[in-house]
Amino acid sequence: MAAYERRDGALIFTHTQVPEALEGQGIASKLIAGALADVREKRLKVVPLCEFVAGYFDRHPEEQDLLALDAPG
Repeated sequence: MAAYERRDGALIFTHTQVPEALEGQGIASKLIAGALADVREKRLKVVPLCEFVAGYFDRHPEEQDLLALDAPG
C-alpha cells in the first residue's frame, strides 16, 4: 500500500507498507516504480514525505525529474 494525497498537481506520498511476510522481496520498490510511472504519465510531480519513497529517489536518480521543486502544503 502506498498512501498519498493529491494536491496542486503533485502526489504527496506519506506512507508505504507491505505485509511483514513479504518484506525484503522488492515489492515496495515495484509498487513505487508503478506509482511513479503513473505520475509521469499524468504529468504530475511527487513530494516524498514517506521515508521509503525518499530513499527510492536516492536509489533511482533517473526518476528525480518527478520531484516537486516547490512542495505544496
